[in-house]
Amino acid sequence: MMPMIKGQIARLKESRRRKTWQRFQLSRYRRGVCRIYWQQREALHLNKRLEKLERLLQEMSERLKSMEKRLPPPKQ
Repeated sequence: MMPMIKGQIARLKESRRRKTWQRFQLSRYRRGVCRIYWQQREALHLNKRLEKLERLLQEMSERLKSMEKRLPPPKQ
C-alpha cells in the first residue's frame, strides 16, 4: 500500500510542478505581450510628436521666408 501512495504523491507533485511551470510560461507570455503593447503605444506617441515637430518646423520655415521677403534689399 505504501508504494502506491508514494507513487500517487509523486504524480500529484509532478502535476503541480507542471501546472506551476505552465502558469509561469503564460505569465511570461503575457508580460511579453504587454511589453510589446506598451512599446507600440510609445512608438505611436513618439511618431505623433515627431509629426508635430515637423509641422512646426515647416511653419517656422514658411514664416521665415515670408519675413525675408519683406526685408529691404541689402545695400551695396
